[in-house]
Amino acid sequence: MDSRDLLHNYNAGPSALPSEVKVKVVEAIEGIDGGPGILELSHRSASFDRVIDGAREVIRRLYRLPETHEVLFLQGGASLQFAMIALNLGTRGGFLTTGEWSRRALAEARKVAEDKADKPVELYSCEPLFTDVPTQLRPQDRDGQALDYIHLTSNNTIYGTQYKALPQRADGKESLPPFIVDASSDIFSREIDWSKVDLLYAGAQKNAGPSGVTIVIGRRELLRSPPRSARCPKILSYQTHAEKGSLYHTPNTLGIFAVAEVGRWVEARGGIEVMQRRSNERSQKLYQIIDKHEIYRGHASAEARSKMNVTFTVAEPRIESKLLQRASELNMWGLKGHRSVGGLRASLYNAVSDTSVELLCRLLENIAREG
Repeated sequence: MDSRDLLHNYNAGPSALPSEVKVKVVEAIEGIDGGPGILELSHRSASFDRVIDGAREVIRRLYRLPETHEVLFLQGGASLQFAMIALNLGTRGGFLTTGEWSRRALAEARKVAEDKADKPVELYSCEPLFTDVPTQLRPQDRDGQALDYIHLTSNNTIYGTQYKALPQRADGKESLPPFIVDASSDIFSREIDWSKVDLLYAGAQKNAGPSGVTIVIGRRELLRSPPRSARCPKILSYQTHAEKGSLYHTPNTLGIFAVAEVGRWVEARGGIEVMQRRSNERSQKLYQIIDKHEIYRGHASAEARSKMNVTFTVAEPRIESKLLQRASELNMWGLKGHRSVGGLRASLYNAVSDTSVELLCRLLENIAREG
């Protein structure tokens, strides 16, 4: 099939879903187990029990989750998690500000900590350009007490930066506090050391499914403990959702079904290890072209470049307009950069095909030659 007959989706989120998953979603809308479809199915039914249990289990297998951790399916996206973390786990955390979403997480923690002694600490910031991420930290204890956790956003969708690994302690002393990781834009794409991560959360709409589902993976003892804040509403308590198996209120049934199918799609292709290697190879092809031609300039520093969101600018507005027009003719969607950065952004999530990546590489090469 000619590439012009295909749709190439580089949107940052909601973003591409595997075609096989979309087929299964359509089938599920028509009916499940000979009964109502997923949009009409009771979340209290045995059929949906199999859906949500299957979603948990595929995530456990993909990440090789230890028994210390469990999986929740919530709503509200990463933005609601910013408040839930502070209400449930406390505000005595260290925050790494590397982009818009980590900045918002710190702001929510400060709001919850209003008029309290346990204020959050900003351990690192690379504002206003957000071109880097830290590799080492010097955690600042307060009043002789260690921080409860360190919060970071593993991949910054807007600015195109990503941690290659969790930061290390700079002074060579005892280990860092456990990490809380916002993995909204690189979930299912890289392996995780669960001995160092207390809680990982992600809005599914970038790399794990459709919008409306938030995946939370956390230590069982943490998720099942009462919230630190007495002001935490019941519906914002991790304990509430953990004890009710993510069924305290009506969940996003369609979204959870799709997350399970995306997980099985990843599993069938070799799992997260293969996805990680694939994202390394595909993003490197784009970065090599960006570095080779003077008309392109990457936003992130070379050491912090994202494998999921490739952000760059074009030297002349005329050439950028030409590139975007040519992309439109080739049925390529979502290449315009976020207004905070400008330029272009190609999101290379797992479901973006290799054909789409190759087509974008050819387009960039052609535009560079033509000028």
